Amino acid sequence: MASNDIWAVGVTRNPDYGIRNRTLTEHWDGNAWTVVRSPRQGVDVDNDFWSVVAFDPNNVWAVGAVGIDPDFAPLIEKWDGTA
Repeated sequence: MASNDIWAVGVTRNPDYGIRNRTLTEHWDGNAWTVVRSPRQGVDVDNDFWSVVAFDPNNVWAVGAVGIDPDFAPLIEKWDGTA
């Protein structure tokens, strides 16, 4: 990927969202970081992203977990350049 097409993922917790973790996805365009909306799987469970890989600008994958400790399931999301 180019220096103006960098992705980062993680977790955020905001009191406005309640007590559960939400995924955090950001994109660097060479000038600034922008938060990219990511789907949320259920409102009463944690949604965590742990890693991201970008094969090209329209093929970006993030992986993590969804659930409540200790019962987690895989969370896999793909960015296709639009959603």
